[in-house]
Amino acid sequence: MAAFALLLQSTAPATADFYDGLRAYDAKDYASALAEWQIWADTGDADSQYRLAALFGQGLGTPQDLVRAHLYYNLAAAQAHEEAHARRDALNASMPKVELAEARKRAAEWTPRTAPRAADALAEGAPEPVAPAPVVAEPPPIAVEEPPVVSSPPPRSPDSTVQMVQRQLAEIGYDPGPADGLMGAKTSRAIMKFERDYELEPNGTVTDRLIERLAAVTTGSPDPGGSGTDATAPVDYEALCDDYFLMGEGDPDLDMLCSVYENPYAVLWGAVAKGVDYSDNDAFYFAYNYPDADEAETNAMSSCLAEASYGCELATLITGCFAVARAPGNGWGWATQDTIETAQAMALSQCRESNTGCYLSSSFCADGSGEFFSN
Repeated sequence: MAAFALLLQSTAPATADFYDGLRAYDAKDYASALAEWQIWADTGDADSQYRLAALFGQGLGTPQDLVRAHLYYNLAAAQAHEEAHARRDALNASMPKVELAEARKRAAEWTPRTAPRAADALAEGAPEPVAPAPVVAEPPPIAVEEPPVVSSPPPRSPDSTVQMVQRQLAEIGYDPGPADGLMGAKTSRAIMKFERDYELEPNGTVTDRLIERLAAVTTGSPDPGGSGTDATAPVDYEALCDDYFLMGEGDPDLDMLCSVYENPYAVLWGAVAKGVDYSDNDAFYFAYNYPDADEAETNAMSSCLAEASYGCELATLITGCFAVARAPGNGWGWATQDTIETAQAMALSQCRESNTGCYLSSSFCADGSGEFFSN
């Protein structure tokens, strides 16, 4: 009960000025509200600290300052202000670490000020109060949130099995890094490459099946996995490269090896350039079956510039199919779709929206299929 009475005694003098701040806030005079609450927040009044923190956090009446917002939420939370506690924790999760550390440092160094006497707090010329301001007792020290202590993780211990695998991989030409018994990214990549080469499910970890296969390869003995085949049997490189293309390429060890195989996942590009010829008719110029979009665009534009009288522009790049429909009198429509049939149908439909007598003029797909060209 004594602590409760002391808290009431320390916050009571702020009551009148707290409500002055609240009235200013309701009138959207945020600068005046901030000035009122700042005085009593610095004496330790929790409600004023909470309200002041909100102004700093939202940038009302002052530039936004999350460090000061956290400081005053933290100080109010230390006095069991539940809303301040919740908002402080929200800032903990969102503030940059450097700003959060500065806010906590300021809170740890903060000391309350003695409340100003009534005469000092009044503006010059204002009427004197009827009764003198009560004497304010210094509030008790406030316990603020301390920065969490982050301990370093314990060092990893070498694993003898991992170390054996690293040595075996290095012996047969894979590069797992140093044989230190620690499972890192380089070791995992070396394991996955070995697993792909020897038709194991690639997962990049040390397994019993990996250990058996490595032992068979390094000793030249038959594979103990049940197949009875020689562990050094030739690898199906076509299947290996198919997996390589599917996984996204980029492995320098396989770039040259797999260059002799066709990539079933390669994206081929086509391009359409549009120009105006000597008779003022719109003309289309095509390029397709290119592995690179820029190359397809360059070739389509080159074809256009060689013939069009009044300049050219890129109409579209495609990885699907393209079709053009024409009509007498220079009417036309064009479309790109996933299939040649849908591209042709949409081009005809677009042409017929404003023309009669539309006919299919040209169509093709980016991979060179579906070729159809007519005058």
